[in-house]
Amino acid sequence: MSRFIIILSMVLILVSCKTQKSIYSVVLTSDIKDKIGTPYSTVNNSGNEYVLAWNEDNSTGTTVVHFGVWEINTGDEIYQGTAIKGKVEWLNETALYLEDYKGIVENGVQIFKYKIDLLTKKKTTLHGKVDL
Repeated sequence: MSRFIIILSMVLILVSCKTQKSIYSVVLTSDIKDKIGTPYSTVNNSGNEYVLAWNEDNSTGTTVVHFGVWEINTGDEIYQGTAIKGKVEWLNETALYLEDYKGIVENGVQIFKYKIDLLTKKKTTLHGKVDL
């Protein structure tokens, strides 16, 4: 009898976890649509803890990339931003690589490559491989 209770408990826990993930999935999908619009693309980080979602909007004649990062298990939004004529991708487990062509000139150099640390929420300029 105790073996049956243990097995039943394990099945209930697994079903509960799967249901919880499904709930987060629906909430997450809805939140992504609300924040960055549709259609959108997604890619998880390699540990499947976070999802990066982005949408390319060409309605103004200039491509604007709207992007955000959400924690998969909770559905919480971690970071949100935009890039003009740019791109965003995973740099590592907890950082993004961002290209943003805003035309900012500093010391005669156009700055448009950034690292976004999702743990500190800091966006820093990249100056080649030394900053990676």
